[in-house]
Amino acid sequence: MFALVAVFFPVLVWKQTVTINLDSSLLRTIFPVLGLIAYMIMWLHIIGGAFETKLNRYIDFDYFLYWSSYIVLGLLILHPLIFIVNFGFPQFSGIFNFGSGSFIWLGILGWLMLITYDIRKAFSNQIFFKRHWGAIQFLSTAGFYVIFFHSLFLGHNLGSGPLRTAWILFGISGVLASVYTYLIRPKITSR
Repeated sequence: MFALVAVFFPVLVWKQTVTINLDSSLLRTIFPVLGLIAYMIMWLHIIGGAFETKLNRYIDFDYFLYWSSYIVLGLLILHPLIFIVNFGFPQFSGIFNFGSGSFIWLGILGWLMLITYDIRKAFSNQIFFKRHWGAIQFLSTAGFYVIFFHSLFLGHNLGSGPLRTAWILFGISGVLASVYTYLIRPKITSR
C-alpha cells in the first residue's frame, strides 16, 4: 500500500495539472510523468534497502527489486526518448531551450549514472562488473540524487505546491536511507 501511494501521489498531482488529448501533444504531455514514476520507484528501492531485513519478513524484496528495476529501465529509456522525439532529432539542440542548461546536463549525467546499474545487470557474469559492484551501486545511488535536482528545478509540477514539498521530503528521506544503508548498517552488522 505504501509503495502504491508513493508512486501514485505524484501521478495524481501531475494529472490535476494536465489535459490529456489523443493527438500530437500526447507524448509531450505524458513524458514528465514517466520521469516522476521512475524516480519514485527508485526512491522505493533506496528506502526499501534501509529496511530490507524487516521488509523481507513481509515481502520478497529481492523479487520486487528485480522486476521493478525493469520498469525503471523502461521509463529511463522512454522519458528522454519521448522528449527527444518530440523535437525531432535534427533539432536536438533545442532541448536546452526548456530551462537552465545546467539542470538539463544534470539530467543527462544522472541518466548515465543510473543506467550503469542496468549495464552491470546485463554483464553481471563479467569479472569487471562483479569486482566493481559496490562502485556501480554507489554511482547509481548518486545518480538518484543528481536526478533529484534535475527534476526539482525543471519539473513543472515540482515548481511549487504540495508535490514540491513532498519531493523535498522524498529527497531528504532518500539521503537518510542511503546514509543508514551504506554507512551505519555496515558498522552495526560488523560488530
